[in-house]
Amino acid sequence: NTVNIGADHDSSLDNALSLGSGVAMETAVKNYGSVTSFTVDFDAEPLQKMTTAGTVAPTVSANRAAGRSVVILIDNSAGAQRSYTLNSSWKFIGEKPSAIASGKVAILSLTCFGTAETDVICSYGVQD
Repeated sequence: NTVNIGADHDSSLDNALSLGSGVAMETAVKNYGSVTSFTVDFDAEPLQKMTTAGTVAPTVSANRAAGRSVVILIDNSAGAQRSYTLNSSWKFIGEKPSAIASGKVAILSLTCFGTAETDVICSYGVQD
């Protein structure tokens, strides 16, 4: 049995469970590009990124399953203030954002606790 522990890094299961010192886990970044509306894909890379091109509207998600999580970097560093249109079924811990200011980046974390949109729990933080 082998397990993939990063791009081009297959290891035996024994070694993967005991990586030793000086070894870091790594992942690629799913880049949606410069978009407004996009589908959050829980089956894609756990780190995801989008650059604002207008209203930020990740209104649906795909491949939901308990235990799956993604963290999305929202880059508005070159844009004007952008409003959010977020899925109304998603539940937010803390405040649900309504906009991102010009010149800022933010992190939107989503975790599934089941297979429905209502099972998606989110948290959000924006650059000071």
